[in-house]
Amino acid sequence: IGKLRADAANGLVSAAQRLLGDSAPGLRLSGLSRATFPTVDAAAISIVPGPAGTGYVATAGTDTLTSIDGTHWTFDYGERPLGHYGASAEHDLFWVEPRGQHDIDLTITSVTVHRSGVDVHLAWRYGPDPRWGDDGHFYAGDLLQVTSVTAGGTTLDGGTAATLDASGGTATGHLSGSLPTGYRLTILVTIVNEQGGAAVRAFTTIDSTFKLG
Repeated sequence: IGKLRADAANGLVSAAQRLLGDSAPGLRLSGLSRATFPTVDAAAISIVPGPAGTGYVATAGTDTLTSIDGTHWTFDYGERPLGHYGASAEHDLFWVEPRGQHDIDLTITSVTVHRSGVDVHLAWRYGPDPRWGDDGHFYAGDLLQVTSVTAGGTTLDGGTAATLDASGGTATGHLSGSLPTGYRLTILVTIVNEQGGAAVRAFTTIDSTFKLG
């Protein structure tokens, strides 16, 4: 575990992969540099025989290691980051009604890929409106959805990240499934009118596509 911590601190992805076996598919430096590993005394590590013919299993806190011979160990990387993407440019999602345009300025602040899912972090603010101060009034109650994330020919479908209120904010959309790392991400974000076409929110959906990486 100490060797793994050192490899992560020094950005040695290939060396770390040799200690992780197949538990960190597609591990990138951007993910490894954000991973943390336990600091434990040897006496705190519990070792028991695995299923017949499979060697040994060790537990260090909530982490697991496996070994065939009891000497050479593989650390299970778990749900630590495999890859991390930085912020997008700000996108203006808007709809137009007879009295003017209503803006919600949306940014993807980061995306983290894990072994079994993707976390898309969002932030938004509303454009100005002379009657209400800003356009938050027009979007309150609607759904902000991370509709899909695509990388390397694989697409994960998502769902609701937040119910909008009249103030700007932040949210995280989680999509379950395995997504390859090392590819450019295409992310579709959609705002859904939950008011059935009420006059104050006359759109059905508005969306925008983000490219990261």
